[in-house]
Amino acid sequence: HLMLIVPMIHIIGIIPVAINGIGLREGAFVYFFTQMGVSISQAFALSLLFRLGSLIPSLVGGCFYIFQKQILSIFVDGFVFDPNF
Repeated sequence: HLMLIVPMIHIIGIIPVAINGIGLREGAFVYFFTQMGVSISQAFALSLLFRLGSLIPSLVGGCFYIFQKQILSIFVDGFVFDPNF
């Protein structure tokens, strides 16, 4: 059942009604999982775990993007790129 429900929930989250599908995806998790016998609080907690699972890598990538010059200077350490090489 999960192989059918979770992709459907993510497709519902793509519907451009709310910013980043916030609320739609959580509501879909609660609706579909309560139909399977899961409690509302457990279904909502699972939806938050899925949200957190996509948020953490995005935050890490955002930090790399913001601090890319500092990170590159740490790894390159004074190396000057010569485009004519």
